[in-house]
Amino acid sequence: MTKGSFYHHFESKQHMALALLEHFFERVVSALSGGDWDSISRPAQRLDAFLKHAERVAAGELFRRGCLLGTLSFDLARSDEALRSRLATCYAAVPVLVAPLIVETLRASGWSKSRADSQAQRHARLFIAALEGGLVLGKASRSSEMASAAIADLRGLFKDSMREE
Repeated sequence: MTKGSFYHHFESKQHMALALLEHFFERVVSALSGGDWDSISRPAQRLDAFLKHAERVAAGELFRRGCLLGTLSFDLARSDEALRSRLATCYAAVPVLVAPLIVETLRASGWSKSRADSQAQRHARLFIAALEGGLVLGKASRSSEMASAAIADLRGLFKDSMREE
């Protein structure tokens, strides 16, 4: 692309990075939101099906080269406040997909609302950490299975920790 063409489509490199981020993040949300897990009526099975679906998404084409959120976080977030802010918003939005499923599962198991809400937030943060961490480890080890393995491990931890004490 020529410099003229670039600036015809984008005001700056920052605007291009933000546009790429928006496009990629829409694909992430769409991929994680899709699937047949949503039609399962029992909360624990729905959560488990979502996590299995997330394992497949993590091992699939979307993340084959890693995660643009992670790449931009490592490379540009310190030097560009608008990009850093949007990345933070994206990272905060991913746990919102899984937190309601966790709350439903815990509430169905007899947990109080406040305790279920608190635990769900903790688990939801672990979900994004497992996904991103698994993708980074996968890049380092040249293994496309690291992110899905991290989510599978997290599935096991979720099951263990969701039992009422």
